[in-house]
Amino acid sequence: MPAFADLRMVIVILAGRQSARRPLQSRAMSEEYVDARVLLEQDIEPLESILAALARLPAGGLLVIDAPFRPLPLEAVLTGRGCTVTVEHRGEGAWRVEAIAPGAPE
Repeated sequence: MPAFADLRMVIVILAGRQSARRPLQSRAMSEEYVDARVLLEQDIEPLESILAALARLPAGGLLVIDAPFRPLPLEAVLTGRGCTVTVEHRGEGAWRVEAIAPGAPE
């Protein structure tokens, strides 16, 4: 794998929206994305989609979640499942949660 693979710009297209991703510093081999904003707009509880995405990831995989508010209960759920979680406030009504699936090599 080329060295630049760890620093990449990913464009995620979901429900007709584009969200420019910042370069990831992680070494995640696999990535899942859930846009909780779209699900909530459709009155769909996003937790099931988030947990399903987490279940699809291998150890060390990256789960990226965009939310309209800081999802404190979700942070606790992900941490309780052994994930390493980081949260970034990206502006009014925009939060990004990144969770690394448990079992990543040290």
